[in-house]
Amino acid sequence: MKVDRIKTQGIAVFRTSTDASVVVDDLQAFVDRMNKEVLTRGVPQDLLEEAAQITEWRVEGAEIRFLIKTGRRVRAHAAALRIRKQLAPLLGSKRIGIRGLSMLQYTVEMTFDSPLPSNLSERIARISYVVKVNQRDATLRAVLTDLRDRDLERGVPDRIVSLIEKLVIESTAPARRPTPIIIMRGAERPIRFNKDPAQVAVELGWIKEFPGRGQWIYTPPFAELIYAIESLLMEHIVRKLGFQPFFLPKLIPLEVMKRMPGYLTSIPEGMYYVCPPPRDPEAFARFKERAFVEDEVDRVELRKVLKDPDYVLAPAQCEPFWQFLAGEVLDVNKLPYRFFDASGWTYRWEGGGVEGLVRLQEFRRIELVYVGTPE
Repeated sequence: MKVDRIKTQGIAVFRTSTDASVVVDDLQAFVDRMNKEVLTRGVPQDLLEEAAQITEWRVEGAEIRFLIKTGRRVRAHAAALRIRKQLAPLLGSKRIGIRGLSMLQYTVEMTFDSPLPSNLSERIARISYVVKVNQRDATLRAVLTDLRDRDLERGVPDRIVSLIEKLVIESTAPARRPTPIIIMRGAERPIRFNKDPAQVAVELGWIKEFPGRGQWIYTPPFAELIYAIESLLMEHIVRKLGFQPFFLPKLIPLEVMKRMPGYLTSIPEGMYYVCPPPRDPEAFARFKERAFVEDEVDRVELRKVLKDPDYVLAPAQCEPFWQFLAGEVLDVNKLPYRFFDASGWTYRWEGGGVEGLVRLQEFRRIELVYVGTPE
């Protein structure tokens, strides 16, 4: 399924520093120039109907309002930002400044090439900023809450359109299972062990289940086995390929995770979140008293004390690498750079459940990062 047509419209409201009625006589010429030149900029002549147009305008005291209607080439919020850039000097010539910009009744209408699933509007109505959704046959119409300057500058409407398109495609696409590509096949060998490794390790006393979900205590025999496997990987792969060690943090600020593609937007349910405590022992007074008297962990009281989540436990292990490299200027003559981290644990909240030693919430890994040119 794909989008055949996208239309957007909204009322751009410019708040001015004083009564803007002194520019009324200049605004029609301004609107004509916007429609003919500025709002069609970058749009091919044969697609001008897909550009933006101001269809109505009015001045109400210290507000100037423009009703903007668009096709898919220039969306209403992008048109509003273009208008702001051109309106500022016009108002400035009258000693009037722009105090703010907002968009009211921002509406997105998307028409697809086939009818939509009947229950799709319920899912789209849960998207941030969406206040109303209607769908009929192959057309979906979403109305957004009032948008501020920052929302427009950050491209919030564009992200909502992209998310709606993604949800539509996901809801109609048939489930696919990836087909593995076999590069090479060796001779068949007899399978000498066909038991559950976790169960055997438990019976041997090599591992013991920890109360935390998907966590184990590894006793000396199993720990030695892990070290032996890691040593083989280090000696025959990591070191031979010239990778150098890093020690990376495993407590990752949400600001860092925000720059990791896909994690907060696609799989936020797969991470452990960390709430820092306040730097005040007295804040925990009631919690400590109840823990002492009742010998229980009062989670309700604990939630009252803890701050909002600010961190996650590293779900990918490579997050600090990219933070380290961000903003750095690398000498191409010294490429490639090869780094590895094997200094700690990785944490994931596995939604499909845990399974012995195969699917864990806490596990070790050797993370390799290679920085080079496409060639």
